[in-house]
This record gives sequence, structure tokens and C-alpha cells, in this order.
Amino acid sequence: MTAIFLLRTAGVIALGLVLFHGLFWRLFDWPGSLADLSPANRALPQVLNLSLIAVFLLFGVLLLVWPAELLSTNSGRALILGIGLVYAARALLQPLFFGLRSGGSRLLFGICVAAALLHFAALNV
Repeated sequence: MTAIFLLRTAGVIALGLVLFHGLFWRLFDWPGSLADLSPANRALPQVLNLSLIAVFLLFGVLLLVWPAELLSTNSGRALILGIGLVYAARALLQPLFFGLRSGGSRLLFGICVAAALLHFAALNV
């Protein structure tokens, strides 16, 4: 597999995470489940989630549109490494905060591991 294919696959994963995070209001019954919190604590997960959606959108666009350019410069390669490290850290946090008992939790763990490995592999092809 080529490095460009690996990065584009990672870009598709990032866009999938945009959609997944966009469903959080419905999946976790936000505003209902957040209603008992203070205004700041009610806003915080929503603002963080919207910010994360923007980050995943940025990752997806960069990886799908400019994979060759990212691979051809030291700063682009550093960005690829950094994105991979973000996914690796997220994979490590999954069992700590959510466990791995449910199928959904294991799936998200696997997606994050796969995304990290795609980034790391693209740097070594």
C-alpha cells in the first residue's frame, strides 16, 4: 500500500468521526442529560465536542486533499506524526475512562488504534 492510500484511509476515518461526534446530541441525549448541570458544565462538553468536530474535519480534509504535500515536507510529516499520536493517546484513554466491555467501546478503541497505525505506517512506507 502506498503512503497516500494510507493517509486517505485515515482521512475517511477522520470524517467518520466528524459524523459520529455530530450525533452526540442524540446518542447521549444532550440537552436532557446535561439539564441538571450548571450552565458552564452544560456548555463545556458541547463546546469541546464542536471543537473536536472541527479538528477531525481539518484532519480529514488535509489527509484527503493534500496527502502528497504532507508527506513531502518535514512540517507535513511532523503533522502526520502528531495526528497519529492524538489517535494513539485517544486509544489509551478509552479503557481508562470507558472500559472495553461494550462492543461500542471496543470498536472505538480499534478505530483509534487503526487510525494511529495508518499515520505511523504512512511515514514508514
